[in-house]
Amino acid sequence: MSLEDNLRNKIKEIIGDIEVVVGYSASNLPLKVNAAFIKSTDEVDELIFNRFCINNLAAYAYSLAKGLKGNIAMVLKPCDIRSIVQLISEELFDSKKIKIIAVGCRGVVDYKKIQKHLGGARVISAVIEDEKIKVALLIKNLTWI
Repeated sequence: MSLEDNLRNKIKEIIGDIEVVVGYSASNLPLKVNAAFIKSTDEVDELIFNRFCINNLAAYAYSLAKGLKGNIAMVLKPCDIRSIVQLISEELFDSKKIKIIAVGCRGVVDYKKIQKHLGGARVISAVIEDEKIKVALLIKNLTWI
């Protein structure tokens, strides 16, 4: 079973006790993902987790904890858990309100380095296969005079 399958199964187990799950979903933009706010079991299959998940979802914890009455589950990388710990230590919200789903992380993709390596060529799609990033580029026809 894949990491994403394990993540989805875990969330399906706990979603009845959670008002919202904050995780990642696919984006239409290559090399990017979106923050996902899951409220029902039907939406859980939208969740993904890969090396494109660079954003720190802990940034949503404070505003969600203040705005929602129920519990919040957050899919966090180990490096992002530190942010939650800091917010709790500053007593910015009740730690009982946040449920952390820690996901192992093998590092994230630095899309700026990829863009630089490609000489600024426009990436139209990107996938990770066997720890390799495969990109498709939009190459304009050039006319030499």
